[in-house]
Formats: sequence, structure tokens, C-alpha cells
Amino acid sequence: MALAAALAMPAGVGVPPAHAADAPGRVERCRSAFPADAPLAAGGDIAVEAFAPSDPDAPMAAAIGAQLGAYTRRKPRNRGAAALYDRAEIQMLMRRINECLYRAGYPTTGVDRIDIEGGVATYHIRVGRAGEVALAAVDRRTQAPQPEFVVRWLRHTLVPDDAQPFDTGAVEQGMRAVTAAGHVGRPSVHVEPGVTPGTARMVVLTETPSWSPSVAVGVANDLPKALGSTITQAMMTVPAFLPGFDAFSASAARGAGLSRHALGYEGPLTSAGHRWSWSVSRSRTAFVEDVFSDLGIGSRTVEVEIKANLRILDEWRVSPAAAGETRAEHTALNLLAGIRENRTRTFLLGEPFSFDAAARNGWIDLLEPSLGFEARWESRDGGIGGYLGARRGMRGLFARFSDRMGWGTHSILDAQLDAVRNLPWWDAYVRFRARGQWTADRVVPAARFALGGSGSLRGIDAGALSGDSGHSASLEFAVPAFSLRWLALECLAFADQGALRQTEGPGHRVLTAGIGLRVHLDRHIDADLYWSQQIAGSTELRAIGGRYTSGLNFSIISRF
Repeated sequence: MALAAALAMPAGVGVPPAHAADAPGRVERCRSAFPADAPLAAGGDIAVEAFAPSDPDAPMAAAIGAQLGAYTRRKPRNRGAAALYDRAEIQMLMRRINECLYRAGYPTTGVDRIDIEGGVATYHIRVGRAGEVALAAVDRRTQAPQPEFVVRWLRHTLVPDDAQPFDTGAVEQGMRAVTAAGHVGRPSVHVEPGVTPGTARMVVLTETPSWSPSVAVGVANDLPKALGSTITQAMMTVPAFLPGFDAFSASAARGAGLSRHALGYEGPLTSAGHRWSWSVSRSRTAFVEDVFSDLGIGSRTVEVEIKANLRILDEWRVSPAAAGETRAEHTALNLLAGIRENRTRTFLLGEPFSFDAAARNGWIDLLEPSLGFEARWESRDGGIGGYLGARRGMRGLFARFSDRMGWGTHSILDAQLDAVRNLPWWDAYVRFRARGQWTADRVVPAARFALGGSGSLRGIDAGALSGDSGHSASLEFAVPAFSLRWLALECLAFADQGALRQTEGPGHRVLTAGIGLRVHLDRHIDADLYWSQQIAGSTELRAIGGRYTSGLNFSIISRF
């Protein structure tokens, strides 16, 4: 018979093979799930002389057998040769078996059923996969079922891959992701056997209404096109009750020389984990007096972008390590495809004008499809990821219907690399990032490679420099200064290098180095501050970057 079991999910990383030897640490965690004394009622009518797994090689079989065997040996007087249990007591023991398995970190749905014959209680444990897990979400306060789009979003986060084994470590990682997303509070997750034999049912209790928006507000001088001025920004994200989407976002940024508004949707393409998104944005920029010039140079841009992330490979591998630990490795390969329509008009002294030869009446209309592959490998010691793709610029949709708009064509090769190595002392780590684009064509402004800001070259205004081709590289060493329940502080030292190449004309090279501080306050405030000194660079760069050879990039965000 199927026995219900509501099991709290413990933290854990990695899952050993089902038939691997049980490490001592896992055995102790398993034993801690059982009470010191067996639950015995005076009116029990089920005689049990022994407990046995249906598969002798089942996970933790020896530890479970020893514990349950001790229960049958501690029989009260006048109960004959067998311990007497009632059905509630049998169910309680089966829940203890499930809890033992989860504490030990095994990917199992627990006990499917139990057969009692000839005084032997045989319990059936099976190792299941995520595709055999049903998910239900309930509001903790009202006990009302959550809408289907909330269930879909929770399932994608908690059980990301239907083909992978269902393990507690992945669910715990998903719980942290759910909390970080801000749509709901930290959930409580319970697992029980499903209605169909051999399946599992996951019940998620949320702490806040699922439709509560997640809001972030902040200030920064580290936004592209901000030209070093301080910008106030705000973003709101809410679950979206629309077919194919599970999140809606709206953002606004405003300050001297920049105003930007954007809307976006994202959601799953299929149940296999493929996702897509689209966004539309409108921005207005102006060169700020005493930063660049007072010639009234500005721009108006409208951009629409559609992206798709198609999962090719998402695999977890777990192998035994020293001292009874396990080593988990994650490998992922995705196909990224997208297309964007960018229409920009620039002005000089209030009149349509552009320094770019491709423009007409200040207009440049660009349609740019892109295609590439993203690969990642992660482990407890660090990870490495990269992207390789291409973009093709062509005549925009609006320019196809109007001769008053200019346009250009180009072919661009993009590449990115991001590697992290955790160090064995002080919880420190080293990170290397690099990105670049290469082309033999003249590129319109909307597709140029930009330098400046924390994303590429700290100490230079975000996006202040651009070229047809270019690259940037960053090396940083970070050490957590201290970490409390409500406050975390991380210190880092870094060196950034960047270079630009124009198809026609001179390029730029620059090297900066500096120190930084990252602050996380009570999960509601994040602050990034980077101070850097220019070590080397062209004279043109010093003029464009300002009158100083050092700079401060900062971003302070409050989330609630």
C-alpha cells in the first residue's frame, strides 16, 4: 500500500551511486532520523518479527536494517515472538526510513509500499527521476492551491531536469534560487509517495502570496550611456499569468544625460527547460556639460529584442571523494539564439545629425540576428564557462519601408570566457573574465564593442569608449572580510585591460588596477564599489575618460 510521508528536505550537495558503499558520515545522518525507542502501542495487531528491504543492495539497507532490527528485539513482555504494531506506527517507521535516506543525500522517492507476510515487513525503496515527481504548491496562510503558472515556475526552479535523478541537494539549491528570486518567501518543501506507485509528490508551502512583486531601487554611475553621471534606477518583477511566460519585469532609469524605460517577459518554451524572453526599451541620452561637451549631442533609441535559450546538455555527475564526501560536477551546454531591432536617431544642437556615415537624417535602423553556444562546467572547487557566437547586422525593418533611414551591414564574431577558482584558505577565490568581438566591417554605433564600467574596464565611465572590434580582460582576487547573518563584506583587488580597434582609424589600449568592496546587508541591500587607477593608456583615452587618471564606479541596490 502507498504510505504518505511528509518529509522536510535537508541541505546537501551531490548524490552517490545507489549501490555505493555507505560512508560512515551518511550512516550517522541516517541513524539520527530514528527515535531512540520504537513506537509501540498497546493495541497493535500487526505482528512483525523482522524488517527487510526488497533489494538488499538498496541505499542505507544495512543501517536501516540494524535500526529496525533493534526495534523488533525490544519486544514488551507478553507480546509473544513478534513486536506488535498498528498501522499508524508502521507508517511512522516508514517515514523514518524516508527521512534517513534524505538526510544521507540519496535520490529516492522513499518507500513506495510495504508488504507484511509471515512476520516479515518488506519495504520497497526505489530511486526515481525528476520526471516522476508531481509538484503541488499551497499558500501557507490560506491553504489555497497556487495558480498553475506559479507551480510551473516552482517546478522549473526546484526540479530543473526531468531526465536527472531526483536528489535533495538539487532541491535545496532550488529552494535558495526560489528565495533569491523574491517572488515568494523561503518555501517549505515536503516529499511523499505519489498516487501512482513508483512516483513522488512534492508539496511546496509558500510564505508570501505568489503574486507579490519583487522591487529593486538604487543609484549607480555604472550604467552604459550614463557617461559617469549618477543615475537613479528602479525595477519591478512579478509572476505573469500568461501562456508561455512566468515573469514580467518593468524598469526605469533616470539621471543627468540618460533616461531609459523597459518592459520584458520571460518564460518556458517547453517542459524540457528551454526558455525564451522578449523585451522592449526606449532610451534618451545627452552628453552632459563638463563631462563631454555642451554641443547638445543626444540620441533617441527604441529597441525590441527576442531571445531563446535551448538546453542541449545539463548533466550532474557525482563521484566519491575523500573522508566519505562526494564530488559533484555540473556540465551544461546551451544554444542561444536571438534577434533585435534597434532604431536610433541622433541630434546635434537640436537638429537631426550623425557623425556616422551610414546615417540618414540622423537615423540608423539595425536588424541583428545572433546565434551561439554557451558551455559551463562547475564543481565545488570552481568552474569555467564560455560563449562563442556570431551576429549579422542588416537593414532594419523600418528602413525597409523608408528611404529616410540609414542602415549598415556587418558580420561579427563574439567570444566570452569566465573562470573561477576557489582557494583553500580564507574562503578566497580568483576570477578571470574576458570578452571580445572581431569584425572586418565598419559597425554602426548600436553594435560596437564598448569599454568602461564594472563589466569590462573599471575606472572608466561605463561604455565611454567603443570600437568596431575589441576585447577586455579582468583578473580579480577576492576575500570575504566577514560574514554575519545580516551582513556580508567582500574585499577584492583587480586589474583590468582593454583594447579597441577601428576598421578605419586609431584604436585605444588601456590598463587599470584597483580595489573594490562588495556589501550585502540583510538580503535587502547590495552595494558594489570599485576604485581604480589608470596604469597605462593612450592620450585620447585620458581626455575621453575625464581629467583624472583614477575613477570610482559604484552601484547600490535595495531589494524588497
